[in-house]
Amino acid sequence: MAAQYDFSDIKRKINKTGKLVFDIETTGKTAKDKFVAIGYMWKRQDGSIVNGHYALSLISDEEMAQLHHGDLSWFDVWHRKGFEIRCFTEFWHAKGKESLLETLNLLQTGDNVVKTEAELASRINRTIREAEEHWNNELQIVTNTTAYDTCWLHKLLVDYAFQPLDTTRTGAHRWSYEIDSFALGAVGETPDTVIWRKVDSFTKCLQQLPVDLALHDHHPANDAKAIFAQFEAIEMFNAMVPMTFLNVLTADDEYYKTRLEIHVAQVISRMDFMRELFKNLNK
Repeated sequence: MAAQYDFSDIKRKINKTGKLVFDIETTGKTAKDKFVAIGYMWKRQDGSIVNGHYALSLISDEEMAQLHHGDLSWFDVWHRKGFEIRCFTEFWHAKGKESLLETLNLLQTGDNVVKTEAELASRINRTIREAEEHWNNELQIVTNTTAYDTCWLHKLLVDYAFQPLDTTRTGAHRWSYEIDSFALGAVGETPDTVIWRKVDSFTKCLQQLPVDLALHDHHPANDAKAIFAQFEAIEMFNAMVPMTFLNVLTADDEYYKTRLEIHVAQVISRMDFMRELFKNLNK
C-alpha cells in the first residue's frame, strides 16, 4: 500500500500568494483575427473558486440565425471575416475535434458574450482588479503559453488604456508564469531539445499529487481550471524536490545520473510517487 503523505504544509506555502489563470481561444494568429473567448480562474483565500469566461461576439444575430438554419457555416464566417483559415481547418474543425464547433456555438450565446473588444478588455481588467484587491496586490498571472495567451491579453488591455498585464493597480511590477516553461524546466529540457515523452511522464507523476488535474477540452473556462491545477501541482512538486535534482537526472552524462542516485536516495525511499518519477524520466 502506498504511503500517505501530509501535503498541508506545502499547500499553505504555495497558497500564500494569489494565482489568476487565463486561457484564450482565438480565430487565428493574423492581424485580422479576433478573440473567441477568454477563460479565467482564481481562488479566494478561503479556498472558494472564481471561474468563468467572457466571449466576443463574432457574428450578428442574423448570421447566428443563418447558422442555426444551415444557411451559413462557420467556414463561411471565417472566409467572410478574413480570419485565418488554417486555424479553422487545423483546430476548430480538425478531424477528431468536430465537437469544438459545438463549443464555438456555445461560446456565442449567453450573458457572457460582449459585442466589442473594448468591453472584453474592460471585463478582463475588472477580473484582474477584483482578484488583485482580494489578495492585496499579491497576485500572480498564469497562462498556458506566454508567446500566445499572455501576448494577446497584454495587447488587449494596453489597446484600451488599461494597466498592462505585468503591472499592478499601484504601478508595481507583477510576476507572471506559463505552465509550459515550468514543466519543461522541471524535466531539464530546453524548448529546442524538448522530448515530449519526458514531459508526458512528468505530468503522469504529477497526477499522484493531491490536486485535480482536469483535462483540457478547449472551453476556456474549463481550460483555465486545468491550467490552475497543473500549475498548483508543479508548485507543490517544486516545493518538495530541488530543481537541480531533475536537471541532473535528465542529463546525458551517466556519471551525473549515478551521483544523483546517491543524493536523492533518501527522498525516493520516502515517496512512492518520486520513485515512479525517477523511473519514468530515465527511460
